[in-house]
Amino acid sequence: MAWVTRIIVAFIVIVMAYVLLTLTASELGGEVVTLLRPNADTSVSETRVWIVDTGNFEMIEHGEAGVGWLKLLKHSPSIQIRRGEQLVSYTGILAVEQHDLYHKLRREKYGFADQVIEWLSMTPSSECTGAPVVLRRL
Repeated sequence: MAWVTRIIVAFIVIVMAYVLLTLTASELGGEVVTLLRPNADTSVSETRVWIVDTGNFEMIEHGEAGVGWLKLLKHSPSIQIRRGEQLVSYTGILAVEQHDLYHKLRREKYGFADQVIEWLSMTPSSECTGAPVVLRRL
């Protein structure tokens, strides 16, 4: 029976380490902003995401094209980002064609934290199904 307990404890420790490493890499790996995104029922959800800047516009990635809030962007493109203490309004434009650029800029900005998240998700950026959103300030 002692070996069963050890297996259970080992499993719990591994799961806790995975969660802790994920949270540490995503929250402490660089700038994290809060996305205020609309829901189908007109409520607003807050989600913490990484953001990259191209010089001409900013980009985030949160979800797959055609799913959830990204489906709503076509008809209701207004979103807000809380960056530090500043709340900024944007028009969000789904930009699947910017996927490679987004991941390149994300790797440059977040470096090791981005590599850790990629490793933990077991999905290289070349296989990522996330859809970047281009943010244009209003």
